[in-house]
Amino acid sequence: MTEVLFRQYDLHQPLRATSAKIEGLVAQWDADAFLKASEHDLIDKLVEEGSAHCPQLPRDQARMPEMAEVDIEVHDRFFGETATRRVSLFMLVVPYTGEKDVFYCRPSTWTSVAPRVQSLNTRELRLEVTGQFTDPAQLNNRFTEELDRIDQYLAWCREEIDRHNAALPAFVTGLVSARKQKLLDGRNLQSQIGFPVRRRPDAGTYSIPVTRKTVSPQRLPRPGLGVKLRPLAGLTCGFYDCWTAGTVCLGYSAAWARTK
Repeated sequence: MTEVLFRQYDLHQPLRATSAKIEGLVAQWDADAFLKASEHDLIDKLVEEGSAHCPQLPRDQARMPEMAEVDIEVHDRFFGETATRRVSLFMLVVPYTGEKDVFYCRPSTWTSVAPRVQSLNTRELRLEVTGQFTDPAQLNNRFTEELDRIDQYLAWCREEIDRHNAALPAFVTGLVSARKQKLLDGRNLQSQIGFPVRRRPDAGTYSIPVTRKTVSPQRLPRPGLGVKLRPLAGLTCGFYDCWTAGTVCLGYSAAWARTK
C-alpha cells in the first residue's frame, strides 16, 4: 500500500502556527531570566527554533536492495476471474535531509497528481515498482519520474519556507525588544512609586533605568549561545501535538523553562 505525499495539511497553517508559538514563548518567558539574557542570544535562539527546514533528496545516495518476488492478484475483466501471478519487486531507498513533516504539507502551488511512496520515515523514503520488466531503462524512468514529482513539490514548499525563514529575524527582534522594554518600563515605574521593592530570593541582578531605554530592532550576527535553556513540562510542542490541539507547528519543537 502506497502513501500519498503533500496532501494532509496546507503548508501556510504550520508556518503561521510556528510564528504564533514563538510569540507565545517570548510572552511567557520568566521576566528575570529574560532581562538577564543577552538580547543577541535570545534572538538567535528563537530564530533557530522558529526556522523550518525543507527536505532535500540527494539522489546520488539512493540505493536499491536486491530484487524480490511477490504474489499479486490480477483481475481478468473479460472473464471476471482473478488469478495470482508472481512478479518481480524493485525497491529504491532514497535518504533525505530536513523535516519529515514537510512531506505531509501541501504548498500553495500544486497539481492534481500527488507523489506517492511505499514508505517514509525520519531518514529515508522508499519507492517500489512491481511487474515483469526486461528493459532497465523503463525501470529507471519509473523511479526517476516519481522522484521528479517529489522534487517539484519540495521546490514549491521551499519557496514558502524560505519566505517564512527570511522574515523571522525582524519578527523575533521586534518581539524581544518590545518585551524587554515593557519589563524595564514596568520596573522603572515601580521603583518610583515610593515603596521598597521586595525581590525574589532567586532573582538575578539587573539595573532599573531612570529614563526610557530605547532598543532599536536590527538583524544581528549569530554568536555562540550564552544562555542556558531547558525544556518546560507542558509547553513542548510537536507538529502533530499542535495539530491535535487545533494548530500545526512546523520548525518549532521545544519551549523553555524559567532560568534561575
